[in-house]
Amino acid sequence: MATTLNTFKQKSSYNLVDATQAGGGKTHITIIPRTRQHLQMGIRTLIVVPGVALQEVYAKAFGTYSDIINSEVSHTSVVQQYAMSTSPVVCITSEAFKRIESFDKHNVELVIDEAIDPFQEISFNTHDTRGKRAVDLSDFINLVDPTLEELVLEEAKLEEYQPTFYEMKFDGQDRIDSIDEELWRALSAPHTRLWATPKQYVNIKGLSDQPSKVYLFSELKTDILDGWLGVWVAAAAFNHTSMCEWFKANDLDYTVVNKFKQHTSPVCFHMPKETATQDIFSWSKSYRAANPQVISQFKSYCEANREGRMLYNDSGDTVKFLNGDKINHNAHGLNQYSYITNYAFFSAIKPSNQFASFLTHRCGLGEDRAARISMMFVGYTVYQLLMRTSLRDPNNNTQVNAFFLDTEIVMGLYELFDAADIKWIDSINCNRTSKSLRKALNANKRATTKAPKKEPKKIMQKATKKAPLTSTQRSAKSRAKKLLTNAAKGK
Repeated sequence: MATTLNTFKQKSSYNLVDATQAGGGKTHITIIPRTRQHLQMGIRTLIVVPGVALQEVYAKAFGTYSDIINSEVSHTSVVQQYAMSTSPVVCITSEAFKRIESFDKHNVELVIDEAIDPFQEISFNTHDTRGKRAVDLSDFINLVDPTLEELVLEEAKLEEYQPTFYEMKFDGQDRIDSIDEELWRALSAPHTRLWATPKQYVNIKGLSDQPSKVYLFSELKTDILDGWLGVWVAAAAFNHTSMCEWFKANDLDYTVVNKFKQHTSPVCFHMPKETATQDIFSWSKSYRAANPQVISQFKSYCEANREGRMLYNDSGDTVKFLNGDKINHNAHGLNQYSYITNYAFFSAIKPSNQFASFLTHRCGLGEDRAARISMMFVGYTVYQLLMRTSLRDPNNNTQVNAFFLDTEIVMGLYELFDAADIKWIDSINCNRTSKSLRKALNANKRATTKAPKKEPKKIMQKATKKAPLTSTQRSAKSRAKKLLTNAAKGK
């Protein structure tokens, strides 16, 4: 049922969240009727969406009353497109939204249809293949608080330490010739905060002659949500998104208008377990490179256990199904596959160790950080992909077969479904301690895992306390843990 405009106005919080499950009508039942009410009342609306497919929905709904802004509709920059826009309804992609420095917020409500990802990893090599310094940003990236310079440089000398992240600022006003367009946009984005560890800061400043790969981390500034008539966020299972973690890390208040309810349609998750430990298996690019046979074994299993047409993703672009449809990872607005009851995820997508460390510190993650980071980084995307199938129909009673190579992802998705079951794939040998894997890890210069040390009390903001689990979440986690325990026992 759509929530009325009057209900919105009665809420005390400035940021309102509709966490209704995917397929629950957030766009068609709530946002579009509400925006039509705004048109009648003389209120303008800026709608932010993840991609072009969802923009087409709004273009069809509002026609000449709307302007569509993205990098594909015009050779004009998105900043110029926005400046020339005069329509009462403007629909813009989330990436374009982040690049606009100044908004006209007078009498405008901001609607974010699907959660924005506020965190990003920015990396670049300081030297070229000949060992010559290729990227020099020493004059352009500085500490926000310059009085911390001595402390940061001293900390960088420590051989082993629990990383502390310091806020940086980018002082480049004009385009820097030595960096590419993608890096320039990431660093110069107007609503961005930058973070780096002391060791990365030393590399940025050129105080080390050794070639290195620099890691910076960007975070969306909260001022992008300030000054609007109101902010409406439509994001299924909002509590599982990186945007929610960002809200908490920055002490942003929000009110959930429509709560998420578990999906009741039946789904069976097919996945392997780690062979040696009979525990959670993590699928990654390095493991895929060291064990290419796993892809063909997994595909054979999918073929043997699917019923009908297959919907699937594969970032490696090596898998093709007859009687199948491959879709991109950004699947918002793709609703034409809701008759399909088979889905397979072949992609190997993991955050770097550096990015995972940043998210842990910035979001105050605790013992369950691995599962939460997995859900933030890729799990929520996979949830949206899985919901392109017949699970999107709340009245569907046909079981959907969902095939995954990564158990961590499934453990995050599991609690979103009430009628979920797990079937373990025993025909794939997933052994993370193999010599071939260790060789691949060394080749990719992956850091070895060390026991975490006590974090020094530096300038990172106070970690937000994790909200207590609901009874539904506790029940789902209990079921998942029981399934893993039974798997270890061979049940």
